[in-house]
Amino acid sequence: MAHSKSRAADGKITYPPGVKEISSNISKEEMVRRLKMVVKTFMDMDQDSEEEKELYLNLALHLASDFFLKHPDKDVRLLVACCLADIFRIYAPEAPYTSPDKLKDIFMFITRQLKGLEDTKSAQFNRYFYLLENIAWVKSYNICFELEDSNEIFTQLYRTLFQVINNGHNQKVHMHMVDLMSSIVCEGDSVSQELLDTVLVNLVPAHKNLNKQAYDLAKALLKRTAQAIEPYITNFFNLVLMLGKTSVSDLSEHVFDLILELYNIDSHLLLSVLPQLEFKLKSNDNDERLQVVKLLAKMFGAKDSELAAQNKPLWQCYLGRFNDIHVPIRLECVKFASHCLMNHPDLAKDLTEFLKVRSHDPEEAIRHDVIVSIVTAAKKDLTLVNDALLNFVKERTLDKRWRVRKEAMMGLAQIYKKYSLQGEGGKEAANQISWIKDKLLHIYYQNSIDDRWRGRRRRGERLVEYKDGEGGGGGERDWEEEEGRETEKLFSLLPEYVVPYAIHLLVHDPDYIKVQDIEQLKDIKESLWFILEIIMSKNENNSHAFIRKMVENIKQTKDAQAPTDVKINEKLYTVCDVAMNIIISKSTTYSLESPKDPVLPTRYFTKPDKNFSNTKNYLPPEMKSFFTPGKPKAANVLGAVNKPLASAGKPIQSKASRMETASNEDSTSNPSSPQRTKTRHDSAEDHSENEDLMKKGDSNSSSLTIRPSLQDSDKPRGRKRGAASSNLDDNPSPKPKRGRKKAAAVDPEDQWGEESRLGDAQTEDEQNSPPKKGRRGRSTKAAPANQETPAKGRGRGRKKATPPPEEEDEGGEEEEEEEEEEEENMELKTKGGRPARAARRSTQSSESAESTPVKKRGRPAKAAAQPAKKQPA
Repeated sequence: MAHSKSRAADGKITYPPGVKEISSNISKEEMVRRLKMVVKTFMDMDQDSEEEKELYLNLALHLASDFFLKHPDKDVRLLVACCLADIFRIYAPEAPYTSPDKLKDIFMFITRQLKGLEDTKSAQFNRYFYLLENIAWVKSYNICFELEDSNEIFTQLYRTLFQVINNGHNQKVHMHMVDLMSSIVCEGDSVSQELLDTVLVNLVPAHKNLNKQAYDLAKALLKRTAQAIEPYITNFFNLVLMLGKTSVSDLSEHVFDLILELYNIDSHLLLSVLPQLEFKLKSNDNDERLQVVKLLAKMFGAKDSELAAQNKPLWQCYLGRFNDIHVPIRLECVKFASHCLMNHPDLAKDLTEFLKVRSHDPEEAIRHDVIVSIVTAAKKDLTLVNDALLNFVKERTLDKRWRVRKEAMMGLAQIYKKYSLQGEGGKEAANQISWIKDKLLHIYYQNSIDDRWRGRRRRGERLVEYKDGEGGGGGERDWEEEEGRETEKLFSLLPEYVVPYAIHLLVHDPDYIKVQDIEQLKDIKESLWFILEIIMSKNENNSHAFIRKMVENIKQTKDAQAPTDVKINEKLYTVCDVAMNIIISKSTTYSLESPKDPVLPTRYFTKPDKNFSNTKNYLPPEMKSFFTPGKPKAANVLGAVNKPLASAGKPIQSKASRMETASNEDSTSNPSSPQRTKTRHDSAEDHSENEDLMKKGDSNSSSLTIRPSLQDSDKPRGRKRGAASSNLDDNPSPKPKRGRKKAAAVDPEDQWGEESRLGDAQTEDEQNSPPKKGRRGRSTKAAPANQETPAKGRGRGRKKATPPPEEEDEGGEEEEEEEEEEEENMELKTKGGRPARAARRSTQSSESAESTPVKKRGRPAKAAAQPAKKQPA
């Protein structure tokens, strides 16, 4: 050893055999050639060759001079770095360099050369790899622990390695980098915050997405050094979370992202950090609590997470946030529930009670997301949700908000389709959700028209399937995706487009065998009206005409599933005729121009043949009688098919509207019109005016039938307002002359009594309104007031005649319709109201008898046709 020191003191440099002096006096190429021979010599040396170590000591010192460390040529620098790496290997554990500044310069020089690892296609890449492998295997950088500037050296090394790593490197490069960096963490006395930041910054989502290989390198390093680096990570989070010292690191604003990434890498890295999160869950800062809730939701909900089992206090503290006062926090907890149910079914019991409370949350968005979370989990696997959770969804079908009700109905329909119709999950799953079908069908009885429409649509999309396994709703969605792109999207989404699918579905009904089967056609009519009733209740943008046009277009096509089957196509045209008759009988605007030409789904209907014009009526004659808009049949589960719609020209009178008839005025008349402002007519108005109105109103079948109010008996007798109608608004009759006597009040029982009583007496309102056309097979009875008409009239001596037979025949059908409508109105009256009417009848009759002498009531034949006797003037 003393001999080697003497050699060093001499300053004489010994080069390997065949290598001449290396100095600035030679060319770069010659220098590179000579350095390669030196590299080969040091590469072949081992630690046991003491003589060689002594021989080449001055050469080792010469290679560390500034001339080589700052040489401009990169090839020279690379060869020198390889020589220095071997020198550290050969002379380990003591380096031949004793100056701290020289050691710092050497290791900073080697670090800079490692940047050459970035270009994997470089001709010198193998030498760069040799350099990395050498210093990693020898752990050369551990020499720097004793240096004051060691942190600067290590930080620069870490940054360089994280920068150069890329997807072109093989596993060996990755492994040597981890070995080199982990030795510094595990064998060093401490890890500075700057060095820790150099590692953690690669876990921040923004950096993670930019360089995935750097993230993987940092992840591998943290796993390798978890036990050694954990105290420094804990200290960092203590400073930021507990003490609020955000200035200690530039990563303070990413603290929650870092906690999540570290937990995913190795949960042991956060053993002392999790209690800090429990403290933060109780913070007074809403935003801070929200950030922690989002973080823990991801940590608890992760697929392989065991955090809930390992840290029960933190789990219970998190569940308490379901009842947080801050709405976004409650919403975040509810969203987390679906991931937790899917990845950790064992936690469903803990979540059930909290989801129950949130399903009644005052916030609509939270109730909505409770349904989404439960349905999402149920669609993945029905065993993930218990019956209590499904009942929460069931309850929300009655929610006060449409958005929540809609989500609940759609969710239940999707669950039913998957596990009942498609058979996923077996019989046990199908039995568990068998109640869903009944629940969705009961939505038909909801008061809201939107609920009923949604229930029917869900029934069509989710609960009904074709016999070939294709659901009606599925076909609709397919058509919206395929055909909707070729036309305007607005009309491709109209609810009216459910009609062609309903028609095609009914055509392929297995029970529909015989084309002209009357009973089956009745059922088809009921089913079509089940669909059309709600659609036609809103005649928006001439939707009635749009539906009519759609049915007409279908009749010009053929069944796409069986275009050559004559019987199937005849069924198709027959069902179209049923639909057309329903539309005609229930609408007065069907004949208007369609707002848009419908586009039919090509999956079920062929394209119309321009040479084919189908104008034939395929319905049997006896079916036509079932489409008259008269008295509806008794309502069944699906509702009465014959119930008239509230469309233009056919107003529907409710029970309340029938009672409010004291004024006997048309609800559509203008308040300022002469009809509203004129004086009340006497009961004995000239019949000639009524005859004129009768002739003018033959074609008007929409005249209102005026009914007396039940409260008329409490008002002064003898004066009533004249009946108002649309005809009188256009052609007001001249005002009656003054001086007429007041007519006797009409018994209310005659108006509200049985049908036979209606036939016996003509009410006072019937005299004042435009006269109705004669009823078939019944003779009208003159009212008592008619017998005194000449004495109370204008003295013209004109007699009131019965309508001519031809007018009676022409208006008979319409009169029978009005009669049946009156019968319906009378049937809707409660039995409890009849005694009161009877009492009023007796009182009213007695008063009328005292004020005005009338003849006894009877049933003389054709009493209305006989002229009344004149009274002396």
